[in-house]
Amino acid sequence: MKYFAVLAALATTAFAQGISINAPTANSSVSPGQSITVEIQKPVFIQAEIDVALVLSMNPCPSSSCDTNALGDILYNGPFNPQPGPGGLLQNFTVEVPSSYTHGGLVVLIATYFELLGLSETPEIFKTNVPLRVVPAP
Repeated sequence: MKYFAVLAALATTAFAQGISINAPTANSSVSPGQSITVEIQKPVFIQAEIDVALVLSMNPCPSSSCDTNALGDILYNGPFNPQPGPGGLLQNFTVEVPSSYTHGGLVVLIATYFELLGLSETPEIFKTNVPLRVVPAP
């Protein structure tokens, strides 16, 4: 019975945490040099947690598959202080699409989040991403 309780606790922890990118949405169009708003959401969690940092990065995709392991170009590296909003805790960031990206290609926007979780302040890292299309500036 203890084994089942431990597994249930781990599964609950795994599904209850993390972050998501609400904006821009997958396959949105961006232009080189354009400022975009990235909205990051994390769920409200009952366990104690300390938000440590967030890194937003963009990585060009040389083919139809994007490498989400490498961060690519760092667009933001700093504090993450989400505030209560619809559906969870939210924070917006304004970042610039690197001007070196050529139109007609794909890029992946990556959010990497670092937190300390629980009374023991266990370090946790979460990553999520969305693919974007690079188009010519209007």
